[in-house]
Amino acid sequence: MKKVRWNVFIGLFISLILVIYILSRVDYEEVANAFSGASYIWTIPTMLGGLFAMWIRAIRWRWLLKPVRLLKIHTLFSSVMIGFMANNLLPARIGELVRAISLSKKHQLSKSSVFATVVAERVFDSIGLLIVFWLSFFFIDYPEELKKAGFFIFIFICLIMVFLYLLKMKTDLGVRLICKPLARFSVKLSTKVESILRKFAIGLSVLTTPSSIIIILLISIFLWIFTGLTGYLIFIAFGLYPEIWAAFILLFVSVLAVSLPSSPGYVGTFHAACIIAFNLISSLGMFNQEISKSVALSYSVVLWSCQFFPVTIIGLYYLKKEHLRFKDIKKKQVLTGQ
Repeated sequence: MKKVRWNVFIGLFISLILVIYILSRVDYEEVANAFSGASYIWTIPTMLGGLFAMWIRAIRWRWLLKPVRLLKIHTLFSSVMIGFMANNLLPARIGELVRAISLSKKHQLSKSSVFATVVAERVFDSIGLLIVFWLSFFFIDYPEELKKAGFFIFIFICLIMVFLYLLKMKTDLGVRLICKPLARFSVKLSTKVESILRKFAIGLSVLTTPSSIIIILLISIFLWIFTGLTGYLIFIAFGLYPEIWAAFILLFVSVLAVSLPSSPGYVGTFHAACIIAFNLISSLGMFNQEISKSVALSYSVVLWSCQFFPVTIIGLYYLKKEHLRFKDIKKKQVLTGQ
């Protein structure tokens, strides 16, 4: 509990510092002019695109859950929306756990097994994004440091994938390696962890089917390309027409930034990422004019709003429809495998 509280505090602190720093570096009149001059009609396809991306996530999750149980896409979509809503409103990035709780409650599934598919999804998400990142090397001359960072992230993701694969294929060995040392301190804890790991391994069954892996990976690549392109629409809203690859630079930088601790909804980290991305895009000569931090901030607020409000509102609707309450959402429900 203390660790969770510290994570919440650190996230709020980072967001607060970033917000204060950003607001001290912009011209408020220029920000207001950028807002007043924007064409907000472009926010409609951006928001619809964001919701379509959530539907694609539900389709991908269906493939991941196939070995556990074949479910309808609309029931998965509602849980996806609830999970992302929780990330927007609740601290400690609890949304992935909330998604597992939502789906397992509706269909009487093991929370550990469902959560395993969410973990696998995040791995595929990372690999898909890295593939799009590498494909962009053919069109963008990135700084060498950014290329190296992408390589090391890839190595880290591969290690996670290998661990998950071995846990599924060699479940008994994996359970022994983890639970045997735990048994020296607490037999009760060791028994509980063993139960969780075995249910978790069931949720990784998709990793044993090459055809499913390829399909899930292709969906992940499409998802990131589509997400990047929707971000370009807000460039148009502000009368900016950079090269199309600018949208993917923005995507890569923002994804890295929101992985850092922050307040719910990624306030501060997302906006700082957009400003950094604008600077990088400008340095690569993709804008046909000089773009100030004030315009970059205005862009970030509009794009953030397009991503935040539709998901949050629809997620709250599904939360009420499924008779879930925020106080029902506890990490211990997943950790105990109930």
